[in-house]
Amino acid sequence: MKRKKIPIHIDELNEVGVSVQVLNIDKTKTHLLKAHRDEYYIFLLQEKGNLKVMLDFDAIALNSSSFIFIKPGQVHYYLPEKSLGWVVKVSPAIIEKKLRDYLDKLASQSVAIADNHKLVSIFKLIDDTLQSSNINTFEVKEIQFYVNAFAAMVCNVFSSKESRNLNPQSRLMQIKSTFKQLLKEHFRTLKKPAQYADLLHISTAYLNETLVNTTGFSTSYWIQQELFLEAKRLLHHTELTAKQIAFELGFEDHTYFARLFKKVNGLTPIDFRKAYLDLSN
Repeated sequence: MKRKKIPIHIDELNEVGVSVQVLNIDKTKTHLLKAHRDEYYIFLLQEKGNLKVMLDFDAIALNSSSFIFIKPGQVHYYLPEKSLGWVVKVSPAIIEKKLRDYLDKLASQSVAIADNHKLVSIFKLIDDTLQSSNINTFEVKEIQFYVNAFAAMVCNVFSSKESRNLNPQSRLMQIKSTFKQLLKEHFRTLKKPAQYADLLHISTAYLNETLVNTTGFSTSYWIQQELFLEAKRLLHHTELTAKQIAFELGFEDHTYFARLFKKVNGLTPIDFRKAYLDLSN
């Protein structure tokens, strides 16, 4: 039976805010086989084997040497397969802002890796330091250094897949990145382009022009995408009614929500729910 809410895994990290585990997802890990969110980043490196990750509405198959990361708040679950590798969980507070901003803006989150030697070495360094019976202040700094070196390596791996038409440090890219972060934080309460433009201290027209130039889509498009991604998550993984979901997402008129959902997605909320079976059950 579906739940009223999508579970979120919290308070699973130690006081350092980092954990390293050998990749081991089997049928006994029931909490990982059901749709859930985490409050931290998950970095998963598969060295051998096959693993399937359901990330929102994408089925991502990891074959042989592959890497995937999951952002805080993303709905996901795993389909158990024979797989060998490492899993690192990291509190967002530990990762430097520039690296975190780069990770958060990435649309693609998985990649095949021909040479994983450096990543595995960093995993082992973090793990070895965490094994200390009484981690002191210097060891905490050491772990944080390793984590950010690792995050920089991950960003470098993905940078080769990114478009190089615009300088990542340009004003336009900075606006786009900040807008995407604000959108994730406020999409339930702020639904108008002008509200995000105000937060960015720029005009609504300039924000729209920036997003069209850097992404190909308007401000309204991205607001709707974020809203209805969350709506789809709730329709797919919970038993909340369309009316309840509308109110949870900040719509005062649930009939307007239903009309807008159909306009954007081509299906009513009820038809969407019927069309997508919850494979995690």
